[in-house]
Amino acid sequence: MWFRKKLGSPDDIILIGWKGDDPFGVVRFEREAGEAIVSISVSALHRGKGWGSWILAKGIREMQFRWAGTPAVAFVWKRNEVSVRLFAGEGFVPSANESDPMERFVLAPGVRS
Repeated sequence: MWFRKKLGSPDDIILIGWKGDDPFGVVRFEREAGEAIVSISVSALHRGKGWGSWILAKGIREMQFRWAGTPAVAFVWKRNEVSVRLFAGEGFVPSANESDPMERFVLAPGVRS
């Protein structure tokens, strides 16, 4: 039910990455309060191979096409160094309080994937 509702919503973008017949990951954007909240997951078998960066870049392009001018935001555990590097590598910059265990990343203005 949840997935069907998200697929039909104009405020959600869900992209599934495939390598041949094998789904390797998903990136999702949910438009909320004037921002596009991004989440990403890559299967354990495909981590460390660049697929996270690839699907995130594709997702950013799609989000910017559909929702031009909407800022993309990601919330990442600061101790998750791989995810911090992933988002920073795609042009996201930190914008949260240093004492918070979660880092709020915002896609820098003018960055196009």
